[in-house]
Amino acid sequence: MRFALKSALKISLLGAIVLAGCSASYPSRTANSAYQISSNGLAFASNEQSLSGIEDQEFTVTVARFVRDRSTNESTIVVTEEMVRLGEGFTSREATNMQLSLDGEVLTFVNGRATMEDGRTVWGYLNYALEHSATGGFYSYEKYVSPFDGPPIDTEGYFAIGFQTDPESLAGLAGEVNYRGQYHGFGQLLDGDGGLLNEELMTNGLISITVDFDRSNASGVLNGVFDPEGRAETYNMFFVDAAVEGNSFAASPDMDCQPGASCTSATSLGGSFFGPEGVEISGVIGFDETTEIGEDTTRFIGAAGFSSTRNPPETVPSED
Repeated sequence: MRFALKSALKISLLGAIVLAGCSASYPSRTANSAYQISSNGLAFASNEQSLSGIEDQEFTVTVARFVRDRSTNESTIVVTEEMVRLGEGFTSREATNMQLSLDGEVLTFVNGRATMEDGRTVWGYLNYALEHSATGGFYSYEKYVSPFDGPPIDTEGYFAIGFQTDPESLAGLAGEVNYRGQYHGFGQLLDGDGGLLNEELMTNGLISITVDFDRSNASGVLNGVFDPEGRAETYNMFFVDAAVEGNSFAASPDMDCQPGASCTSATSLGGSFFGPEGVEISGVIGFDETTEIGEDTTRFIGAAGFSSTRNPPETVPSED
């Protein structure tokens, strides 16, 4: 179970400034190639597989995380290629044991908790799970350990797991195909000088992706909520024509920013196709959004994992 921090009204309104909508146009940004998820080394997806088949196998993942060094008051997004091995029952949430490499160190999570060589405590968990793919997460915050062991660093990261689609099977698909799903993540709200306004803010929402297999590109929209445990504020992001290379793509979403604001987006997203013939897309997001309104500057920096399904059926309202 993840923690959720209820925000005061002032902080929630600042969050609304960062993640609210702007009619300003953005210059074209080149997608961050670090988000291009490579082959994870597992067998390609087939109809006979289920997600639990990835358990107790070592494979590669692209990890996107935000890191705040409290000793320097610096916040960054870090994207790295790491190795993971999931314990039995991880993909069904029956267990939270796993091994994950991070910065050259292998973390061993027992009952969802690992201790780094420097004494820092890190928690790990399963985020969203579908039939062939999922996202996992981990976090470490100074405020949850007192006295804090190790260097004062806050971080939260995500990675996509599952059986990836054989790129050759994607080559046989044509036309536009729609995917819908959800994302979930956490981050921090900073002022113009990098100081903390809120140290742990949740962001989650819906993601819609349209893949044009004739043109080998993907476009998408994120409809999100900022800190739903406090004063829920909505926002929208979008990306267009992200090139599909093999069985993955990297994109540079921009915020739909409110009139009168000056917005700078450095947010990046990476997705990979999973399951037979690309039935699912899962991936990671690195949020980095700065907004200026008058003399007020705020920045939201965080990470999330998303999972989506191709042409999911419409939900029929219950009569109960």
